[in-house]
Amino acid sequence: MPTRPAASHAADQRVLRGVRCLRTHGVLLDSVARGTPADEHEPLAATAAGLLAAALPAVPERGAMDAGLSLLGPHVLALLRRVRDWPGVLQQTAEAAVECALLLTTAQHRAGDYASALALGVKARELGEQRLGKDHPLILSLRQRVGKAVYRLGRFEEAEAIDREALADCERALGPTALVTLNACIALSRPLYQLGRTAEAVSLMRRAVVGRAASLGPFHPLTLLARSHLIEVLPGPESDAEAPAGPELVTDCRRELGPHHQITLAVELDCAYALFYTGHPVDALPRARETLTHHEQLYGVEYPITLAARHLLASVLAAVGEQAEAVAQMEKVVAGRRRVLGPDHRWTLSAQEQLAEYRAEGTSF
Repeated sequence: MPTRPAASHAADQRVLRGVRCLRTHGVLLDSVARGTPADEHEPLAATAAGLLAAALPAVPERGAMDAGLSLLGPHVLALLRRVRDWPGVLQQTAEAAVECALLLTTAQHRAGDYASALALGVKARELGEQRLGKDHPLILSLRQRVGKAVYRLGRFEEAEAIDREALADCERALGPTALVTLNACIALSRPLYQLGRTAEAVSLMRRAVVGRAASLGPFHPLTLLARSHLIEVLPGPESDAEAPAGPELVTDCRRELGPHHQITLAVELDCAYALFYTGHPVDALPRARETLTHHEQLYGVEYPITLAARHLLASVLAAVGEQAEAVAQMEKVVAGRRRVLGPDHRWTLSAQEQLAEYRAEGTSF
């Protein structure tokens, strides 16, 4: 009686990773693709793009990603290869395939899986660019996603280079006020700010606020989000009265979006940062506690932004003299960042340094 090949040598095999699926060897898939008649290329690619789009969230949100989405990466890349190699595939189908890659990369990023988002984004950009060209808006958006993932992985200098090139190409190909260009302004401002280039970072933030307000309106979610970037800037000559007050922006977000919207939550965290960094730790403390609780409830205790909210709370506690609780909170930050970001990430090392300071200050009393 013939026996089935061992799983490691089978052309296909059942896999269980939270969801049941079938894994097929790439050689078999390539063989099937080569044997597909040319007149079937477009309908097959269009159908595949439609099925992938239906499986992906139209607007990926922050938080844990559906387990099934993690299995879609190889399918997205396989479709991009077919779109690249099959000359009969229409432009609109190629764009739909690249948009699937952009959505999945965004979902991975917003789930806090920055390494996966980077790996998929780099490959998807390479394949999509070969079909659509480097200046297509979807490709430019993918390039920004790559830069954001690199930034979240703590590689700020590399992120700056990626984001600066993307912004220059957006301005040349789409114009200075296109929404994709304004998104590139925000993307570049983040690593610049981390690298101490505050004046240029704030200039890009303001440009995004003005541009989004003109295109989308002053209370559009994306405009409100852009405004929030300004209130978390450390006080100095770059942060003046043009930046809206944090509590005012929170009020706008609650009125326009509701108290439980993810952007409202992000703005509340930025407001707590603003109060702390402008020398009002007592006022910042209740906001910091509340926003940490909300982040834990919505995202979980080890989501990267939740860890950032806990880091802020620890800093505020230390500033108001609650040294023991500050140490306890920062210990949780360090442990979480080691697991989530790795022991050598810049934000992990920064938290470790602060923890050592708080412990030393606590023993001096």
